[in-house]
Amino acid sequence: MYRDIVQKLLEPMALFLQLPLLDVTQVKPDSPTPCIAYEVPKPYEDMTPHMDRTKTMVEKVVEMEWQLLLIGQDRLDLMQRCRELMRWLWSEGEEQAKLIPTTIVKMMPPEWKKEPIPSLAVTVRLRMKDSWQQANSEKIEKITFK
Repeated sequence: MYRDIVQKLLEPMALFLQLPLLDVTQVKPDSPTPCIAYEVPKPYEDMTPHMDRTKTMVEKVVEMEWQLLLIGQDRLDLMQRCRELMRWLWSEGEEQAKLIPTTIVKMMPPEWKKEPIPSLAVTVRLRMKDSWQQANSEKIEKITFK
């Protein structure tokens, strides 16, 4: 699922912005080359109101938070690219997200970051469904400890 988000959402975005896309761990702190780095501070947050433990198929609504870090030397250029990035996410990005399938539910206002790398960061919240087959769907009536 995370690899799909990178390949089907972030890579087309980086291609549109004509910037290389890197995992934040791949970025060299003093690199003069502009790029977009990403990190996932909240990879899996269960937003399901309740879970029916009697079903064999478990379905969850999950959200994840991705930080997109625009890195470069020219702050005015970063602000312009940030504007383009946000416009892309709200237009073509929504169409690309459907291919995963996920939904962009929130984009936080951009903010200047000093850590982990000086950048202009946009935090994007994605929502999707996750499901799996429960290994044992029998109800446990009573547990006795000895």
